[in-house]
Amino acid sequence: MMARLSRDHAVHATQTDADCDDTYVTSALDALEDGDLPFRPGSARAALSHATFRRVFIGAFLSNIGSWMQNVVLGALAYDLTQSPTRNLVKVTRVGLVLFAGFLAAFALVRSPATAYVAVTLVGIAYFAVITSLSTVLQQQLDDSSRDRVMALWIMGFGGTVPIGNLLAGPVIEASSITVVVLIGAAVAVVLAWCADLSAAPVAAAAVT
Repeated sequence: MMARLSRDHAVHATQTDADCDDTYVTSALDALEDGDLPFRPGSARAALSHATFRRVFIGAFLSNIGSWMQNVVLGALAYDLTQSPTRNLVKVTRVGLVLFAGFLAAFALVRSPATAYVAVTLVGIAYFAVITSLSTVLQQQLDDSSRDRVMALWIMGFGGTVPIGNLLAGPVIEASSITVVVLIGAAVAVVLAWCADLSAAPVAAAAVT
């Protein structure tokens, strides 16, 4: 009798877990399609219990490590290959931020998948144009003795603060929508374009070799 009760309880528990998983997947798909549906509160531990999420998380983690390592030398390499004057990179930075803001706002407002793919591609192009230009201007001001320490702080400045942004964005998403958060990001990019006056940057301290 006890064995049968235990077996029935295990079957019921398994069925309940399956129903919860189906409900979670359905809600996630609806949120991806509609964009503004609130996410069900949960925890990192609950998310990591799903094998698919674990694979995506580990893949993104490894990919980000490679991207950050690449960004350390990308600006120096770009300057070494092109010898671009600083004033041109300043213009690229400011124009790129404006374009990034426009593309990001468009990405937040579109509801067609095909249009969204185009918008997010343009967002990525503008983003990397800005980041590469900023990194190049920064590395023009560094000598080899301090490059590693300064660039470590540079990487932490925009990579290490991502979790802080997520913590700030979470309550805003719950109170409004993802669209609102993305539009706030576009507005911040416009402000940065106005503030990012790098024209007074001094001449490079040492040539990049």
